[in-house]
Amino acid sequence: MKSIHIENFKCFRNQKIDFGEITVLAGGNSVGKSSVIQAILLSRICLEKVQGVFVSGTFKPFNDDVKIPLNGVFSMSMGNSVEVLNRNAEDESIKFNFVNSVAESGGVSFFAPQKEDAGYSLRFNGFTGSRQFLDSIPLGKDQFYYLNAERIGPRLRYEVEDTDYIHAGWNGELAIQVLGQHLFLPIPEGRCYNPNEPNQLLTQARLWLDFITPGTRLDDARIYSEIKTAEITLGNSRPTNVGFGLSYVLPILVNGLIAQKGCLVIVENPEAHLHPMGQSNIGKFLAKIANTGVQVIIETHSEHVINGIRLAALEGSIIHDRVQVNFFDREEKSVRVVPIKLNEKADLTDWPLGFFDQQEKDLASIFRLKR
Repeated sequence: MKSIHIENFKCFRNQKIDFGEITVLAGGNSVGKSSVIQAILLSRICLEKVQGVFVSGTFKPFNDDVKIPLNGVFSMSMGNSVEVLNRNAEDESIKFNFVNSVAESGGVSFFAPQKEDAGYSLRFNGFTGSRQFLDSIPLGKDQFYYLNAERIGPRLRYEVEDTDYIHAGWNGELAIQVLGQHLFLPIPEGRCYNPNEPNQLLTQARLWLDFITPGTRLDDARIYSEIKTAEITLGNSRPTNVGFGLSYVLPILVNGLIAQKGCLVIVENPEAHLHPMGQSNIGKFLAKIANTGVQVIIETHSEHVINGIRLAALEGSIIHDRVQVNFFDREEKSVRVVPIKLNEKADLTDWPLGFFDQQEKDLASIFRLKR
C-alpha cells in the first residue's frame, strides 16, 4: 500500500498520505494523525461488513443500505456523521482512495448525513477497484492487526475469547491468550531477536521483552480452558506489580511476531509507559518486523521511537528508503503534511519547524535563564 488519498474527512479536505514499509505519523495534538488511522479502520470495517460480488471488475453490494459505525468497532469514538465531515466539503460524501505498489488504485466512499438526518454511522456508497486490486493491499487480507492507544492495563488474569484469526486484540486484551495458546508457534527467522534460540513465539517474545524492558522476566503463559482465562508468570512478581509498561508493550510484540506476510500492523503510541531506551528499542523492533513483508504504521509523539527506526536502518534491519515519516502540522485553518524520508546515513531529509525541536528550545531557554 503506497498511499491513501482522503477527501472530506475530518480535518482533511483533499490530502494524500504516503506510506512506506514502515510509516511514522508524527506531529502535535489534533493535527490529523489519528484521522489517517481512522480512515484506514473505516475502510477495513467497510471491506469486512459489505458483502457483494465483482461483476465485470465492478463491485456490486448485496445490500444498498449498509451502515458503517463510527463508534465501538476498533474502540473508535468519532461521534456522529456531522463531526466527521470536513467543514469545507462541497457535498456529503467522504472518500478514501488507496494506491498499491504498481500504481493501481481503488477505494471506498461513504455518505455522511447532515442536520436532521445525522447519525452515528456512515452509509456505504461504493467500492472502486478490482478484486485483484483488493487482494494486492493489506486491507484486503483476512488478517488485520491494530492496537489502540488505550491498551488494557495489568491484570492477574485475562478473559479468553474466540477469534477468527490470531491477534492481540484492539486493546491488547488477547495478547496473553495468544501466548498461552500458541507458545510454540513458529516465528519467521527475520523477526527473531536471537536466531540461535528456538524460533517459537513465547521464546522470542521473552527475548524481545527483555531487550525493550530489561529485567522483566516472562516465564510462562497459561490458559485455563475450564474458566476461560489466561495468565502469565513473571518470575516472583505479579503482573499488577510491574507497571503498565509490560501490558502496553507485550501486545505490540505479539502482533509483530505473529503477523502474516502481506498484512498490516498499526500501533498507536508504541512509546506509552516506556523508558526512553525502551522507546528506541520498540522502534528497532517495529522496523525489523517491517523488513519481513509486513507493512507497519505507527502514530507517535516520541523522537526516541523514530531514532530507534533510524538506528535500525543503520544496523541493516531495514533499508533506509523503505521508511516513510509524515509530519502533521496545523497551518491557519488547514493541516499541512510534510513527507520526510531517510537518506543513506539515516538522516531525515527534512526537519520542518516544530518537528521534535522542543528539547533544543528548552535547553536554549535553560541556558539563557541561568546566565
